[in-house]
Parts: sequence; structure tokens; C-alpha cells
Amino acid sequence: MTDTHNGAQTTTDTSPTITPERWFVAQATAVLESVAAANVACYGRRGVPHYPVPTPAELQTAPPILCAELHITTTDGTSRLVLLDLDLARTAQPEKTVAKQAIWQVYDTARQMQIIWVWDFFRIQSHIILRVGLPAADYTPGTDWQSALDALRATQKGDRITLKVQSTCANIQQQHALTAAPSDWSPG
Repeated sequence: MTDTHNGAQTTTDTSPTITPERWFVAQATAVLESVAAANVACYGRRGVPHYPVPTPAELQTAPPILCAELHITTTDGTSRLVLLDLDLARTAQPEKTVAKQAIWQVYDTARQMQIIWVWDFFRIQSHIILRVGLPAADYTPGTDWQSALDALRATQKGDRITLKVQSTCANIQQQHALTAAPSDWSPG
């Protein structure tokens, strides 16, 4: 995964997986770019089929993965964090929800950051959840982890989280405005 932060590009390493007990979480909701998202969800990265229409087995030759970019910007357009080449995998879902939702996620071990993107077709909404693990008091995080944590801590109400996806169906540029400042969270 490639990262651009304040103009510098780095490639993530293969850091050990740490299971944080507490997380710093930002989340937002926006109106879903439904046509482009629906086409990607239905037809995958290969796009809307052309005649002759391929069989469903032919449509599923590529795994359900989105290659996306994530940008966090301030209200005046200043960049807080840019992540390039995110491979978001579609999560397994019960058959009843497949037509109503698509859930994509990725976990970046170097940044201890999870990105979850939910397309809710029933409500025509896009939900984004970003969470970065908070290190234990006796642990010093690496530079990638610390920069992700610093960027998320700096976000404020009104900042924008934008996800960009290029697809043969249509390009998606989904913007979300934070309606609340990020906060600490512990599971359970």
C-alpha cells in the first residue's frame, strides 16, 4: 500500500499485527453515488456486461475488491491524510442483504487502521468508518501508525473524508462530511 502524507510517498511495511484494546474512531454518512456503486456491486470491476451477456459464473472471475484512494481534508481543502492503492475487500453477507448493502473493508497493519465503507442501497447512503488502534501506554507506535493516529486526532467537525474508485462501470468519488469529532471507543 502506498501512502502520501504532506507530499511524501512511502510504501507500507509488513508490521506485526497488534490487537488494540481501544480505538480512535471517525465516522460519517452521505448520500450514496448510487448508480456507479450499484453497477460495481452488481457487475464487479469488469463493468456492466455487453451483449452477449456473460453467464453469472463469467462475471465472478475477478474477486470482489475495490482499489480505492482515501483523502481526509480540512474545510479549507488542506490535506490531513492521503492513502493510495487501498484494496477494499467485500465482506461475506447473508443472501437477504446482498441487494440492499455492500460492505467493503481493509485493515492496514502498519497503521493499525481499519477502513469500513458501507453502501446502503435501501436508504441511498454511504457510511464510512475509520478507526486507528490506540497503543498501550508502554508501547511506542511506528511512524506510519503515529501519522495515521495524528491525522485522525486532528480531524474536526466539517472535515471531509473522500473515497475515490476507478471502475469500468463508472468512477466513484464519494464525499463524507464529518458531523461530529472523532472519539475513543472500546469494543464491548
